[in-house]
Amino acid sequence: MVRLTIDLIARVNTHTKRKRDEPLSQYLRRLTHLYFQERHIDEIDDLSLCKNLSVLYLYDNRIARIQNLHFASNLTHLYLQNNLINKIENLSLLRRLEKLYLGSNEITVVEGLDKLENLKELHIENQRLPPGEKLLFDPRSIQALSATLCVLNVSGNNLEDLQDFRCLGQLNQFMAADNQLEDMKELAQVLTGWVQLWRLELVGNPLCRKAKYRDRVIVMSASLEVLDGKEINETARKFLLSWKANKEARRRQREDRKKNGDADGTRPLDSEPADPEIAFLRKLFGQSGPNFPMMTRDSLRLQPLLQLPSMPLEDQTVDELGNVARCELPPLQLPHAPLRNYIMPGLPGARKQFEAILARSRSLPGSADVMGRGDMLAQKTEIIAELPKKSLSDLQAPIRSRYARILVGEPGGTPIPRDLPPPIRSSPVLRPSLQAKAIDVRSSNQFVDSKVL
Repeated sequence: MVRLTIDLIARVNTHTKRKRDEPLSQYLRRLTHLYFQERHIDEIDDLSLCKNLSVLYLYDNRIARIQNLHFASNLTHLYLQNNLINKIENLSLLRRLEKLYLGSNEITVVEGLDKLENLKELHIENQRLPPGEKLLFDPRSIQALSATLCVLNVSGNNLEDLQDFRCLGQLNQFMAADNQLEDMKELAQVLTGWVQLWRLELVGNPLCRKAKYRDRVIVMSASLEVLDGKEINETARKFLLSWKANKEARRRQREDRKKNGDADGTRPLDSEPADPEIAFLRKLFGQSGPNFPMMTRDSLRLQPLLQLPSMPLEDQTVDELGNVARCELPPLQLPHAPLRNYIMPGLPGARKQFEAILARSRSLPGSADVMGRGDMLAQKTEIIAELPKKSLSDLQAPIRSRYARILVGEPGGTPIPRDLPPPIRSSPVLRPSLQAKAIDVRSSNQFVDSKVL
């Protein structure tokens, strides 16, 4: 058993040296620092002669109880980590104490600190707790420290929440590594009240395994500079803050849409008058206001006209084949009745029909089998030279006029197939704008007559 006594202090020369012929009482009053770490000390004796003691090092000993420190009214730093202390007591008279180190002891309840009006740092990490228990905090002590405490270390104490520390508005360093924290929302609420926090240690908690943990924590605190031992880049912070602002704006926009009756979060086309695509549709089809179909952008696809029986023909945006049109005219689909001599890919006998057509084309005067290579090159040169003289509309004129007559049922054209949609058959008068715009380059590529081949 080793006791910290006045005689032991007089024999040890690790602190302030004693002058020659200096009385012991005067020497003890002159002492400000005592270094008695790793001395196997298990008890503190009466040290009342050390009136001016300000720093006391007693870590790495076997002290089981805090006692006989009532005299140290000038004590500012007390180091008692790695001892056998199981209760915080006898510290109420240390009114000037600023730093208290009690880590690696056997403390189960943090209490007895409500009289420490100047305490700035409390280190109580890695307590040797009974299995399955966590470190508890006396609300009176925490509330008393809320105005002064700047540094708090509670790492390794099986903590599950941070509600006890929300009142500590002056914290600038908080270490809570190796605990059981997992609620990100609670962490965000706590960090909102710590406006001066610049260092945060949370490594070893379950919440660190969540997606984008570091980014989310950085966004929670605008004053944070160091997270889990790594500095925070200001460029990354600005990017994350901008990302958060955009996310919040999108969330508010979705909420506003739901309040306005748009349950799926998409806005009807009629509510976006400034959209250039909407303006193009209305200008093309002459529709506006309530007559314009109230369809979402995602659902604006090719839909058969027969699936919309409740809407009259004059109020629908359809093309000549009975399909709902988009902002860009879709490729014209084949009518319900197949065209004459049209070869459907993949049908039995299609290969033979194609080979027969190919054989007939080889006998034509301009085919490669009849002409030599030189004649073919000369003919290609002539064709290329003649192409600029004719516009694309001139090349398409025969096909355009023929299929325009088919769609509107004019005399001289091919009869309308009987299985076309009834609105097309019963409405020979379609808008000229639709007839002109529906027959484009794509229509000429899809409707190929066997005579052309």
